[in-house]
Amino acid sequence: MKKIISALIFLLLISSITNLEAIAAPKNSPTKDYKVFLDRTKNSIPYYSNPGGKKKGEIPDVFAVGYGFRNAIVVKKVVSDYYTKAEFYDNPYAPAKIGYIKNSDLNANELYFEYAIVRVNTLNLRSQPTTKSKVLAKIKRGTQVKVSQKWSAKKGYYKATYYKKGKKYVGYLDPKYLFKD
Repeated sequence: MKKIISALIFLLLISSITNLEAIAAPKNSPTKDYKVFLDRTKNSIPYYSNPGGKKKGEIPDVFAVGYGFRNAIVVKKVVSDYYTKAEFYDNPYAPAKIGYIKNSDLNANELYFEYAIVRVNTLNLRSQPTTKSKVLAKIKRGTQVKVSQKWSAKKGYYKATYYKKGKKYVGYLDPKYLFKD
C-alpha cells in the first residue's frame, strides 16, 4: 500500500511540474521589447539618428548610482545585419530615448550564455546540426531564441529552443547568423 501511495504522489508531482512548464512556456519567442546589454569591453557606445546616420550621443555601460548597475537596452527592432532600433537611457534620471545602435556593440546576454538573436531576414531551425537536415521552423530577423553551447565546438551549430503560436521547437542554428556575445 505504501508503494502505491508513493507512486501516486510521485505521479502527481511530475504532473504538476509538467503543468507548470506548460504555463511558463511563452506563446512566441520575442521579436521586440526584450533586453540586451552593451558590449562589456567598452565603457560606452554611440547611438545614431538612423542606421548609418549622424552620431547623436553616447550610452554608458554602467550608471554609478548607489552601487552602480548595468545599462540594459530594450530592442524595438533589429533593422539590419548591422543596426538595431533600441530604447535606452543615457542618463539614469532622464526619460528613455530611442536611437539606432550597431549590433556589434550589443550582447544578447549579461552574465552567461543563454540567448542569441537572429540577425538575418530568415534563419532555418534544423532537426540536426547540418544544412541537409529537415527545417523545423523559419525564424525571422530580430527573434530572441534560447540557446545551448552543447553543439558549438563539435558541429559548429547551437542547440536552440524557439516558440511559435504556443508550440515549442528544439533544433539547431548556425551561429554565423546570430549575435550572442
